[in-house]
Amino acid sequence: MRIIIKFLSDISKKLGFTEVEFRVIFFLLLMLFIGILANYLKEKGNSFEIVSFDYSEQDSLFAFSVSQTEKMIEKNVDSEQELLDFRTDKIESGSQKAPDLAELRVNLNSAEINELVQLPGIGEKTALQIINYRISIAKFKSIKDIMLVKGIGERKFEKIRKYIFVE
Repeated sequence: MRIIIKFLSDISKKLGFTEVEFRVIFFLLLMLFIGILANYLKEKGNSFEIVSFDYSEQDSLFAFSVSQTEKMIEKNVDSEQELLDFRTDKIESGSQKAPDLAELRVNLNSAEINELVQLPGIGEKTALQIINYRISIAKFKSIKDIMLVKGIGERKFEKIRKYIFVE
């Protein structure tokens, strides 16, 4: 081993490598040799047969027919937001229909959670924040006071401004 190290040290000096560079190169060569040896021993010791699997039966369970895909495409969606909205509280069921936004008017000082969540951009958490603010801090004196509630900024206020009022 000393002979190999001496030989490599002489070569590295002729090539102009420093002591540290020599050690790094020696370490990398040693690891390369160990890796090649381990791979060789692994291949020699393991004589296994590659088995191929036929997944066509399982694939047919998940395949969509063309008619199913066409039905999915034909479904009309009002907006991308509706397409991406997975909230269950927005799903219309049977005779229950969400009120038209043009008819919606909400009194901030008396509205319940189910009225507040109908406002655009207001979810359950924000509705609860509004109610908690109204109960614990103060009733709303003007509609701009709603911006004091955590989660409602100018953008959200502009979206809901025409649907809210204060009495």
